[in-house]
Amino acid sequence: MIRKVISNKGNLYNRITAKINLKPFTLAEVKEYIKNVNAILDDYQILQLYMAIGGIPHYIQHVQRGESTTQLINRLCFQKDGFLRNEFSNLYAALFEDHERHVALIRALASKWKGLTRQEIIQQTGMSDGGGLTKLLEELEASSFISSILPFDKKKKDILYRLTDEYSLFYLNFIEGQRAETQDIWLKLSSDNKYITWRGYAFENICLKHVEAIKKALGISGIQTNVSSYYNKISETNEVLQMDMLIDRTDHCINICEMKFYQDELTISKDLGIDLRRRRAKFQELTGTKKTLFNTIITTFGLRQNEHSTAQVDQLVTIEALFDLQNF
Repeated sequence: MIRKVISNKGNLYNRITAKINLKPFTLAEVKEYIKNVNAILDDYQILQLYMAIGGIPHYIQHVQRGESTTQLINRLCFQKDGFLRNEFSNLYAALFEDHERHVALIRALASKWKGLTRQEIIQQTGMSDGGGLTKLLEELEASSFISSILPFDKKKKDILYRLTDEYSLFYLNFIEGQRAETQDIWLKLSSDNKYITWRGYAFENICLKHVEAIKKALGISGIQTNVSSYYNKISETNEVLQMDMLIDRTDHCINICEMKFYQDELTISKDLGIDLRRRRAKFQELTGTKKTLFNTIITTFGLRQNEHSTAQVDQLVTIEALFDLQNF
C-alpha cells in the first residue's frame, strides 16, 4: 500500500484524497469496546489482556462475559482450537509478500528487550544493508508491528527498533512450541521468571504507546517534548546504564521514567532507592545535561510511602492515567 499506492509515481500520482492510519485501539478504547459487548473486566485485567494480544478489535471481540483475563488468554491462545493459537503463522503471510524476511526480522527483535539498531539487525539476521531492509522496516512500522525510537543525544544511524506488537511478542515467548492444553496452562506459565521478564517489557511498550496520557497525568501536555531512550555500557567498569523512556522537555527538564508492572502497591526498597539516585547522577554525568532530572515511576497501583520513595521519587503515574479516554 505504501509503495504501490501512496508513494506511486505513475498513474496514481497525486490522486490520493486522504490517508487514514488505522492504529490498534488504545487501552481506553479497549475498555469502551469491552463494555459494549457487556463483558466486565477492571483496568488491571484489561491491562493484562492488552499486554498479551494488544488493541486489535478482531482479537478483542472474542472476550466473553464472565471470563477472567487468565481464562480468556488460556482459551484463545493455548487450547487446541483457540482463535489465536496459530494466528502468527497466518498473520504475516496474509499481509506481506516475501513474508519470511518480515518474520525473521520480528524474531530478531523479540530476542533483544532493549531493541536493535539497523546494524545490529543486519548482524543478527544476515540481511544486506540497502533498500530491501529499509522497505521491511517501513512496512513493519507502518503496520504497528515495530516502533523506532532515537536514543538520547544520538544520531539517526543509532535509531533503535523495538518489537511492539503485543501478540507477536506473546506468541514467540509463550505460545510457540507449547503443546495445546485443555487445562489452565497459562496459570502455570505465568508463575515463572520468564513471565516476569516478559510482563516488564510488555508494560514498557504500552507506556511508550500511551505517552500522551502519561504527559497529561504529569501536567505537561502543553509542553513540547521528545521521547527517547538511553543505553550506555561503560567500558571501564562493564556497567550498563539503561533507561527505556526519557521525556525530554523544552522547559529544561527531563522525566526519567521507571516503568514497573506490579500486582500491588510498589515498595521502594533501600536498594531500589539507591539505584534510582545512582542512575540519575550517572545519567547527568555521562550526558553532561544541565536539565533538571525527575525520577518518575509509572506503575499499576501506586507506591507504598516510605523514606526511600519520599527521597527518590519525584512523580508518580498509575494505570488509571493510561485509561484516560480524553487523551485520544
